Amino acid sequence: MEPLNRAALIVRPKRRYKEWADSVATGDEDPIFDLDEQRLAPTVFLVAPPTEYHLEDLVDEYATEIFEAMLEQWHLDEADWPVNRSAHVFRDWFDATLSDWVSDLDPDEPLDLDLEARDEAELIEALRGNPEATLTCAWCAREVGPDDPITTLTLKGPRQPQAEPAVIELSVADRVCRAVVPSDESEWGRQGVAAFLILCSDDCGGAPRDAWVKEGGARPL
Repeated sequence: MEPLNRAALIVRPKRRYKEWADSVATGDEDPIFDLDEQRLAPTVFLVAPPTEYHLEDLVDEYATEIFEAMLEQWHLDEADWPVNRSAHVFRDWFDATLSDWVSDLDPDEPLDLDLEARDEAELIEALRGNPEATLTCAWCAREVGPDDPITTLTLKGPRQPQAEPAVIELSVADRVCRAVVPSDESEWGRQGVAAFLILCSDDCGGAPRDAWVKEGGARPL
C-alpha cells in the first residue's frame, strides 16, 4: 500500500455554520442542519504535502476556497453566503485538523469522481421510476422526494433522432440547468418536445421561463 503525495485537511462545521445553514431554509420542507451528524462525517480536502506541517498556515492559505466549498454543499445561492469568508471567520465556523498520511486502498479505481455523469444517470433513473434515484430541481438544485409535487417546463426546438433519453446542459440567466431530451418513443418525444426541465415549484418554473423570454432563447411550450 503506497501513500499518496497528498496531505489531508479534515474540516468539521461548528455551531456558527449550523446557524447560517438553518437561516437559509426557505420552508418547512427544507432540512435542518444536523451538526452532530455532520461532525461525525467531516469533509476532507487533499493538498500537496507542505515541507513543514503547520496547520495554521494551511488554513490561512486555503480558508476562502474551503469556506466556499462548504457553503456550496448546503446552499447554492451565493447571495445568501456570508460576505466575509476570511481565515479569521473560517476559524469561527469550522474546526480543521491535518493528516500527513493519505493512502489509496483501491488503486485500480480512478481518483477523479465524474459527478456530472453520476448526476445525469441519477436523473434518468428517477424518470424511469427508480425510487432510490435522486431527483433535483433544475433551477434551485433542491432534492425532490418521490412524494413531492414537481413542475415541468417543456421547450420547443428541432429534434434529432433520440433512441434513449439524454441529459443536456442549458445556460439560463448565468446558471447551468440540466434538461432532459425525451426519447423518440416517449409521449413528449412523439409530440416534438425538444427538452424539458424538472422543477420543484411554480416559482422555480417561472424563473427560467422569464429568463428565456427576456434573452430571446428557446421558447417554452
